Amino acid sequence: KLLVMGTVDTGGSGCVCPEHVMLKAILSNLVFRKDDVVVMDMEAGLEHLSRGILPKVDTILLVSDCSRRGVQAAGRLSEMIDELKLGAKEVGLIINRAPNGQLNDGVREEIEKYHLNLMGVVPHDDTVYEYDAEGKPSVTVPADSPVKQAVHRIFDQLAL
Repeated sequence: KLLVMGTVDTGGSGCVCPEHVMLKAILSNLVFRKDDVVVMDMEAGLEHLSRGILPKVDTILLVSDCSRRGVQAAGRLSEMIDELKLGAKEVGLIINRAPNGQLNDGVREEIEKYHLNLMGVVPHDDTVYEYDAEGKPSVTVPADSPVKQAVHRIFDQLAL
């Protein structure tokens, strides 16, 4: 099952409180079977977490670019997840668009500083950029793409 939500027109106010209340109600009232997997791709930020929109979470994946600042933001999110006692069994970090699939020492230092569980590194791939620029779906990127291979390794690790 897939629930797709578009962007929210806030009328310029920036507040999405009513939408968060509705999303929380929908998620709280959906009945899931034991083997159901629900994936929520949320905008970067703390509001979804601090508002308690997620009734029960098994796994939270924080995705960052390969910058030190990005990892610092992910580290702050991880700390907030702990403070809010969301009960996630696992919180992992995925680094996206890393040159040659490698992290430099500064980024690794930040990952260690925040005690983040690095689930995987997705390399930069010009093919993904080209597909996006041409409006082609990313799912049609060839199977031998380094990006697809890295993402499959991450999914295998998650055992979904």
